[in-house]
Amino acid sequence: MKAIQKRLVGATALAVMTLSGAAVAQMQLEEVVVTAQKRAESAQDVPVALTAISGDAIENMGIGNMGDLTQMSSSLTVQESGNRNESPVSIRGIGTFSYAIGVEPSVSVIIDEVPVATTGQAFANLADVERVEVLRGPQSTLFGKNASAGVINIVTKNPSEEFEGSVEVTGADDDYYRFAGSVSGPISDSVGFRLNAYYDDFGGNIENALGGDDLQATESQGVRAKVRFDASQDLTVTVTADYNELDQTFSASTFREVSPDAQWLKNFGLGVSQDVWFSGIGLKAGEDNFKGASSTTPHSASEDYSVAVKVEYQLGEHSVTSITGWRNWEYVNTTDLDGAADLFGSSWDMSSLYEIDQITQEIRIASPASDTFEYVAGLWYSQSDYDRGFVR
Repeated sequence: MKAIQKRLVGATALAVMTLSGAAVAQMQLEEVVVTAQKRAESAQDVPVALTAISGDAIENMGIGNMGDLTQMSSSLTVQESGNRNESPVSIRGIGTFSYAIGVEPSVSVIIDEVPVATTGQAFANLADVERVEVLRGPQSTLFGKNASAGVINIVTKNPSEEFEGSVEVTGADDDYYRFAGSVSGPISDSVGFRLNAYYDDFGGNIENALGGDDLQATESQGVRAKVRFDASQDLTVTVTADYNELDQTFSASTFREVSPDAQWLKNFGLGVSQDVWFSGIGLKAGEDNFKGASSTTPHSASEDYSVAVKVEYQLGEHSVTSITGWRNWEYVNTTDLDGAADLFGSSWDMSSLYEIDQITQEIRIASPASDTFEYVAGLWYSQSDYDRGFVR
């Protein structure tokens, strides 16, 4: 009986170990491949503090733009404002808070290995993305551009070997809906393509007491096309072109409490009681007030074009890469300075106009993978032309 009992206990223990081993195998995470060191590597093998966010996670979390990435990376902070050029991005609390047009941000944003000149360009929609890497700490050596605080590396999906497609339709209250779709596949034995488009619209949630559309609304749309050409076993050329458009309206002040002594535009000699002024336009301050008043709708609009050509050549065991990028960004931001009043017979507002034209070129060579010694060497060039104007 003792021998039988021992065998039963041993069999039970073996069964538990087998089941535990199967459970552990099922719980193992899928390997995440990143390019934080300019070569494809497992995230576990990269000696860089980073957070890798997969495209599936981005879709499941409903992440629509760069501001939403803070849900996935606790070290990332995005302070969005009405002016995209005044929306600093920081990592570990370190970022650039100077809004001069010629100041490069200390957190660099890279899209398909091509950096953007200013953070404002990076607020486009995150559609058809393979992964996003948030690299913490100085990254200037490998990424070529000012990146003393870190890098946000956005990698979009490449053409697939077989035909595939997807469609995403989202609707919610407060007049929000989104459409995104992509199609990819081979054109021939050596050429593949990928095409994706998106449209995102939010109707706004602040009512303008002076009429018109609701404020704090956003509408964005864009398209990206990729063509990959395998010229030979050692040579691959990828051409990427995209266009993004973003239109936003911003909120007028929604007053919660007003002092009885407050006077509207007293400095301009009007001296009208704030409550009297609000009553005249049907606005009442309070905790439940979701109305603002603006005679000129505060808004911004941007257009972004880019083309990138990536050439990859396998030179023996070494890989040689050339990336040529061109990007143009036009942005206008209009602010209503006098609120509901039309001073001096017309609305008093200001528009800031931006245009940035950027050309970049990178050439690098990477050694084969090794457990003892690896290197990356290269050259990087950038030229950016900035124009900024004001209309008051």
